[in-house]
Amino acid sequence: MLVKNIVCWNAMILGYCIHRNPTDGLNLCADLVSSSLEDTEIDHVKNMKQGEGDHVLPDEITFVGVLCARAREGLVTEARTYFGDTSDLFGVKPNFAHHWCMANLLAHVGLINARSSKNTKEHSDREQFATNILVAV
Repeated sequence: MLVKNIVCWNAMILGYCIHRNPTDGLNLCADLVSSSLEDTEIDHVKNMKQGEGDHVLPDEITFVGVLCARAREGLVTEARTYFGDTSDLFGVKPNFAHHWCMANLLAHVGLINARSSKNTKEHSDREQFATNILVAV
């Protein structure tokens, strides 16, 4: 029996997101996660390595796809949950791309505009603006 590796899963999840069908990408990610957690204790998942046994684990690219899909759908609460799951459940440390996706999501739903109006008075406040975006995540 052929087993999909993480590259296949990521290509499909990101492909759905890029081609404006984030719901199918999120459903596919749910299938990946459920197959990863099947017959596995939660604490053990965080310490598993990719390819260990028959399990394929989500990686940082998977979570970029999920966060992009959530941004396209405007699902803030769900995105924050997945953002927390990256490290809490799967042991993937969030990187710049994950923070960028969250900032994009917050901007998409209008949560950053209110914060940014306070900090756009001067060009010297750009660093503070960037910090506020990341703190909002």
